[in-house]
Amino acid sequence: MTAKKEGLFLAHLADLARQVRQRHTFRFTGFLDPAEQAIASAFFRQERDINFIFNGGYPEAERRIAIICPDYQDPATIESPLAVLVITWNERFHQPNHRDFLGAILATGLRREVIGDIITGNSRCQVIILAESGPFLANNLTSVGRAPVTTALEPLSGLEIPTPKTKVITATVASPRLDALLAAAFGLSRSKAVPLIKGGQVKVNWREETNPDCQLAAGDVLSLRGYGRAKVAALEGTTRKGRLNVKLERWL
Repeated sequence: MTAKKEGLFLAHLADLARQVRQRHTFRFTGFLDPAEQAIASAFFRQERDINFIFNGGYPEAERRIAIICPDYQDPATIESPLAVLVITWNERFHQPNHRDFLGAILATGLRREVIGDIITGNSRCQVIILAESGPFLANNLTSVGRAPVTTALEPLSGLEIPTPKTKVITATVASPRLDALLAAAFGLSRSKAVPLIKGGQVKVNWREETNPDCQLAAGDVLSLRGYGRAKVAALEGTTRKGRLNVKLERWL
């Protein structure tokens, strides 16, 4: 996020907080990516008279909205403004992927911030969406890629939560530097990892990181463009030769 974009985002959050305080009611943002959630969390924690939670429809959701309310109200008791659009098609003719679904949805004219996680499966896709935009999308989404589709709008309670598929990787490294852990997570040499980092293709906790020397900690999430995502699950002490044992989880 550029400095200008972050400034506009913070101004939007400040306006929502002002509305909550003045009108004694709740407000919610559009769907935020993890980097935006980190900014919003830091902002709302320092705001007076404000409570907030994030909600993406299920605990492991990546894209989530922030629900903001007065401090005397529990945001968890506010009715969720989310719904689920279920998309089905005949997989004998075409198998759309995540990019196909997102492209088709945005082609209807909806903004990205009204769309949460897109969960794909065999002949079925679940799109978490702001409920107010659900009828429009259900009526206007007729095809994805080359596949004609049918749609059904369901309450959030109808969501089938996926089981994430991950691969556990154990390795030893000289130190918890970004280049070393990135190489271990994605099966690269450090000499190949370094130019990828310096070239802006790597994010740490959803923020671009171009310093190969960056020190990581347990819980940090790595994203490498074209390869996927991995998490530093644990730093588990040193070997007899002084190398660090690490455990990583890579999403498949």
